[in-house]
Amino acid sequence: MEFLYIVGRGHSGTTVLDIVLGKAFGFRSCGELVSGLSRYPSQKCTCGKLMQDCETWSASLDILENKYSIKDQKERKNFFQSLSSFATIFVFVKWFFINKKEKKRILAAEKDFVHQSGEGYKGVIDSSKELGRGWVLACGPVSASWVHIYRNPAQVAGSYRYRASKGRKIKIYRRLFTVRPFMLPLLDLFVATTWSVWTTATVFLGLFSPKKYSCVKYEGFFQDPYNHVVAISKRLDVPLDKDFTCDSFKESFRVGHIVGGNRLTENREVSVLKSGSTSRKVPRVTLFICYLICFPTMILVEAAYFFTTKRNMT
Repeated sequence: MEFLYIVGRGHSGTTVLDIVLGKAFGFRSCGELVSGLSRYPSQKCTCGKLMQDCETWSASLDILENKYSIKDQKERKNFFQSLSSFATIFVFVKWFFINKKEKKRILAAEKDFVHQSGEGYKGVIDSSKELGRGWVLACGPVSASWVHIYRNPAQVAGSYRYRASKGRKIKIYRRLFTVRPFMLPLLDLFVATTWSVWTTATVFLGLFSPKKYSCVKYEGFFQDPYNHVVAISKRLDVPLDKDFTCDSFKESFRVGHIVGGNRLTENREVSVLKSGSTSRKVPRVTLFICYLICFPTMILVEAAYFFTTKRNMT
């Protein structure tokens, strides 16, 4: 079974890309498994039910009990928390200190969980974004391919700044923070710096298995989504579903049973045309900070985008 893993910073369109590629390739879109499973058993599926009560997820949960004796909710939660802890690049170093037997068990259990989740589909997509998890999945028994979506860093910083200026808490490395108005330039600096470091690391890690790595530009994808999907299909050698055409983007995409990620509309539909119109007017100070810090990385990631995706477009 094929496995696609979507990496990208927050506010970069990972959830929409997950759903679109799922429809295009006939894959099961799972959403952000890391954040979803880490909140088990309180995590809800997009169908409105808790994961443990959702028929789509229950079979995947049962295989952990039947094959690996991960039975009650506490054991499941501990298992999912261990997977989540390996996801972030800052703590997954402890992965190297786990004994080989336990590491093998964790990877095997996750593989079976993923395969069961994709039962009846050609493959599975996880848009958890976390770089550490992507590296483990690519090197482990799942042997995942990466789709890396990046967005203009000024727009990413502008999105964080907008939320913070409205008094809403923003999520940074899975924790919620309140940012005071006088700290907004520091928030811009933080977002720009982490965007540069994270994006550079993603591109270089992708070079270790170039045939399994495709880099996609957010702005380019939403301007011409169909040809970008075709290019990803060619790059990763995943055939398009015969019913998926350019006209597919004229209608909203029906969302299946996914967890984590952004809150979706109540009717569980996503429009690529509407999702691509979320650019904001960014303050000059944000533009200056992002240009100053991110310019070298922008050159690098634009080159990765050209060589892995753009030149494969029809």
